[in-house]
Amino acid sequence: MSYNKEQDEMRVGVVQEVLRIIDIDALADSASRTLRRWGPVIAEYIADGRDQLDLVDIVERHCAEEHGLDGVRAKLFVRLVYLMYQLDIVEDVAVVAWHNRALKKADVDQELVRALEPFVDGLNESDDSDDESDDGSDDGTEDGSDESE
Repeated sequence: MSYNKEQDEMRVGVVQEVLRIIDIDALADSASRTLRRWGPVIAEYIADGRDQLDLVDIVERHCAEEHGLDGVRAKLFVRLVYLMYQLDIVEDVAVVAWHNRALKKADVDQELVRALEPFVDGLNESDDSDDESDDGSDDGTEDGSDESE
C-alpha cells in the first residue's frame, strides 16, 4: 500500500508540474504541445481506471484553484481532458464516470463540470452508435445470406 501512496503522490506532483508549463496566452497550441510531449510521462503513473479518475481530479483542481486562469479555466479543463482522451491517457468510460460522479460532489467546480458536458455527451453518443453499429453489423451479415443459398 505504501507503493500506491507514493505512486499517487508522484502522479499529483508530475501532473501539476506539467500543467504549469502550459502558456495560457497560447492555450490551444501550448496545451497540445505540452501534453503531446509530457503525456507519456503522465501515462507512466496511470495503472487503472481509478488512476484515470484521479488524474481528471488533479486537472480539475488545477483549473479550479490555479491563480491566473480566470476566464480560461473551463476552456483549459475541457481542452486538457480532451487531449488526455485523444492521447489514450484516459479512456472514455473514465471521463464519463468522472463527470457523473462530479455532478454530485460539492467540492468540484461545477462550472468545469458543466463545461465538460458537450464532450461527455459526444462520448455517450459515440458509445451508443458503436453499440448500434455492432448490433446492425450482426444483423446485416445474417440478413438473407442463408436464404439465398
